[in-house]
Amino acid sequence: MFLPNKTYEIVLVIAIVMIPLTMLFFSHVPTPYGRFFRDNIWGPNLDEKNAWAIMEATGLVMFLVFYFLYGCNRLGIMPLVFLGLWTFHYINRSIIYPYVIMKQKYKKFPLVLVILGFFYLSVFAYLNAKNVSCNPKYTMDWLKSPAFIIGVIVFIIGFSINVWADVKLRKKNVVDEKEIENFENNYKFYEKGDFDYNNMFNTDIYYENHTKKHYQIPKGGLYEYVSSPNYMGEIIEWSGWAIATWSLPGLLFALGAISCIGVRSLHTHRWYKKHYEDYPKNRKALIPFLL
Repeated sequence: MFLPNKTYEIVLVIAIVMIPLTMLFFSHVPTPYGRFFRDNIWGPNLDEKNAWAIMEATGLVMFLVFYFLYGCNRLGIMPLVFLGLWTFHYINRSIIYPYVIMKQKYKKFPLVLVILGFFYLSVFAYLNAKNVSCNPKYTMDWLKSPAFIIGVIVFIIGFSINVWADVKLRKKNVVDEKEIENFENNYKFYEKGDFDYNNMFNTDIYYENHTKKHYQIPKGGLYEYVSSPNYMGEIIEWSGWAIATWSLPGLLFALGAISCIGVRSLHTHRWYKKHYEDYPKNRKALIPFLL
């Protein structure tokens, strides 16, 4: 049986407390990036692509650090398989997604969110790295277990949905480069104070109008059933991880994903319904036909 040490138990408690607090907070305040970004509220900002890469790289780098620093069986076949699955996900999220899939270049991302993401991912990276590298149940026999086989299948399905939805969404919402340049120039005037948009309309309305202008109603495939199949895919992916590891750290990380992107999907769904009168009435937020 896997016997955790004192540090592991403390981090485990932190994770258990952190999940409901995160869900409670972000159920009232949408995570402030993308369509929900507002300047001069969350402090300094970074370029969205670089910020996203830094934040997501935390999940990979900290997992590798904890795995090789504290791993009890770091060179075992089964722990290395789990390491491969985790790395597979975070290479996509920290490199491919921000620098290949992301198209728009004017967006900003709050630094405070990168810091919070660093802490959040470090907690779960520690728990999961420690679990997969030290839990004695992960022998070669685990490769043939129903939990591992089903979990990996679910993980791959979720990953595929996530990538497909991200690519389709970015292609749908990419706008003309000249239009982006005009937006950037106007935004720079606003930041410098050379042009007072408040004389024309409220700053929030300015953001709302330009945000709406750069988003369209996504259609086709799973987008016909839910507003955020990208978030649905990632939640499915980490649910697969929880099944494959059949562990408390795996389950907590899946719940952690729900507390962040699951809640965000509800805000996204409400945003679409608010801004588009012709938004499909039968489309759900996250789970087809249900939620």
